[in-house]
Amino acid sequence: IEWFPKNGQQTVDYVKQIIEYLDVDILALQEIDDTNAFKQMVTELEGFEYFIKSGWYAGLAYIYKTDLFEINEMYEIYTTEPYWSPFPRSPVVMEMACWGQDYVIINNHLKCCGDGILDYDDNGDEETRRYIAMNLLKEYIDEYFSDKKVILVGDLNDEITDDMDNNVFQQVLNDPNNYLFADMPIAEGPSIDWSYPTYPSHLDHILVTNEVFDTDEFSDYSIQTVRVDDYMGGGWDTYEEYVSDHRPVAIVLSPDSVVGIQNQLD
Repeated sequence: IEWFPKNGQQTVDYVKQIIEYLDVDILALQEIDDTNAFKQMVTELEGFEYFIKSGWYAGLAYIYKTDLFEINEMYEIYTTEPYWSPFPRSPVVMEMACWGQDYVIINNHLKCCGDGILDYDDNGDEETRRYIAMNLLKEYIDEYFSDKKVILVGDLNDEITDDMDNNVFQQVLNDPNNYLFADMPIAEGPSIDWSYPTYPSHLDHILVTNEVFDTDEFSDYSIQTVRVDDYMGGGWDTYEEYVSDHRPVAIVLSPDSVVGIQNQLD
């Protein structure tokens, strides 16, 4: 989502329709600018509930099906001033139960932009801010969720395929026994399937811990960038004008499932 609702009621109508057609179980959203419009939209979606802690600088939110998830706790982390530079938007944690299993989802929107070069001596450098943020997230997971099924998602605003010297994700990439970018096949694949097509680059990621990728349900997982614009009249121009400059990235953890929109959007 981009500064929801970026184009008023038409944006709300499009987003509602997209959510209904996708029929996903849970969404982690970024850039919710008008929290009242967001809350009103979710109340009009049958069977869904929302969580949004803050609308500060376009906040982070969840939308989820109430009959599938038992929510244990939802909260922000790294909220105090020392962390404002790496986290212009505090990560939002959802601890919940699904299919008789406990899961932790961490929703993020990291600092944008930069020149592609990590400057370790400059904590204000955009890449360095993302590098510090990812290291802090890894530290948090290692300390508090070392034996939990963790799924870290969001607009991480950098490419996981960068050379290692300038890769802000190097700490998790160097720990393959415990962490896996489930969307690496997308990042290494053709640019037509990347989440940020106007650059083009793939910036929206799904990172899972070994407690997830070592399970049977993950062995048949499906992941893809959902090209919603293909199903809208006017294509990408309409999608970008009313919905977002990023496409959603979706993962399915149950076997024999397919991600996609099955109907033409109005």
